[in-house]
Amino acid sequence: MKKLWLAVFLMAALLLASLYGARLVRSSVAEVAEQLELALQAAREQDAETAALCASGAAALWEKHVPLLDALVQHDEIDGVSGALEELCCFADLQKPEEFLSRCARVLHELRHIRELELPLAQNIL
Repeated sequence: MKKLWLAVFLMAALLLASLYGARLVRSSVAEVAEQLELALQAAREQDAETAALCASGAAALWEKHVPLLDALVQHDEIDGVSGALEELCCFADLQKPEEFLSRCARVLHELRHIRELELPLAQNIL
């Protein structure tokens, strides 16, 4: 009987740890996405300086969260966003608004994809 309760306790602990990890990933990604939304809005308003600042802020936030995300998310997803953020900052510095807008939309799409991967859906579990 003790083994049964131990197994139930371990399953509950694993479930809670999994849900907590998913929550951490979602909040980390949401912070970066919020900065990118600000950059996107500034770029649409033709404010290149603010867009560049927001993009570099998003890249800094991403780098801050990478150690945690490395433990919880597939590495190819993290590497894709890291590379896309570097490209985004380059296009912000070059002041190419069309490229900046398209790269920003791409990074936001990848961040949404990471958030969707952490949802406890049957397709993500299986």
